[in-house]
Amino acid sequence: MLKSALVCGALAAAFVAGKESLALALADTQPQLALRLNPNQSDALSAAAHAAVSGAPSANLQLAGRQAAKALQIDPTNSRAAANVAVLRQLDGSETDAVEAMRYAQRLSRRNLAAQLWWIEYSAEQGDVERTLTHYDTAMRTARSAPSLLFPVLVTAVGNPIVSRRLAEVLAQRPSWAEQFVQQLAQSGRDLDAVHGLLSAMAASGAPVADPALRTALQRLVDDARYREALSLFAAYRPERAAAPVRNPTFRPISQGATIFDWQTGEGAEAAVLSPDGLLIEASSGTAKPAASQLVALPVGQHRFGLAYSALSDEGAAEPALSAHCASDGSLLGRSARTAEGQVRLEFSVPAGCVLQRLEIALPEADLDPSAGLLVTSIRKLR
Repeated sequence: MLKSALVCGALAAAFVAGKESLALALADTQPQLALRLNPNQSDALSAAAHAAVSGAPSANLQLAGRQAAKALQIDPTNSRAAANVAVLRQLDGSETDAVEAMRYAQRLSRRNLAAQLWWIEYSAEQGDVERTLTHYDTAMRTARSAPSLLFPVLVTAVGNPIVSRRLAEVLAQRPSWAEQFVQQLAQSGRDLDAVHGLLSAMAASGAPVADPALRTALQRLVDDARYREALSLFAAYRPERAAAPVRNPTFRPISQGATIFDWQTGEGAEAAVLSPDGLLIEASSGTAKPAASQLVALPVGQHRFGLAYSALSDEGAAEPALSAHCASDGSLLGRSARTAEGQVRLEFSVPAGCVLQRLEIALPEADLDPSAGLLVTSIRKLR
């Protein structure tokens, strides 16, 4: 599985990816013309060998081998030529010579993407996860084109637990490509178990996850009904928030990026916003919809919540409705009742199998004056 997860393609791809290592534009784009002008031009010889190997299956590999060897003889510091020699020797069945030549290419330049791709493939073939990821890291630090080539492969590779654990350690070192990769994984990783596994391993290794990536991963897990995985990941990166029965009980704007486990506003008919004073809700006519909602994880059994609010005007005073629903099927668990001026209380029971619940705040009246509205100042769990 490791080989299939980490091998990044045919050897010819390594040649194609290394174009930027050529010193002269003419040698790179028109090597045969360059050789007619100067048959001893090292870069042109290397480019000609490159073109032969990455071209048609009937390419003259013997000629390519002579060209690559001559290029390296003329310029022993030509890393591209050394990599060409290595791959040609491997194609000829001389793996020991190929490894030696590629080590030489690596010593000449860590920026030779062709060499890094070769080492990735070779190390994966050997089952050496640590060395494979080391070359991934080197490639993505030194070549601009590397992420587009390697990110899709690495996104797939995180499904291997060995790769995932070691990759988390690499990401904990905060390489320059880490944030971009984690965001791509959160957005496009098809295996959500693998996404959860890597992000959890990153938390254990002390590797940060940017707010957008965490928000995306949690949303995808919840959308796929992987509630326990979403909760564990949220707890790993937001332990204080996760421990509370309801987060941000005074509805203040939060400095750290909000997730699906924090208050969500603006989805319903009412306009709602978190403010320093609390949750501001403007009334509007029409069927009431949630002005704010939050996913919570309450244990099976009875629960009570109290909501405090104040009207924004004397005319058309509004009263909020607090309700609880089971997140998995949307079924209503309970709806609030008014207990005193400026207060409502919600009592409900969480049944077995309802891992997540959704608390919703709405204005139930349908035809309030547009100037009406209210300020929800707090919500708290009652004993």
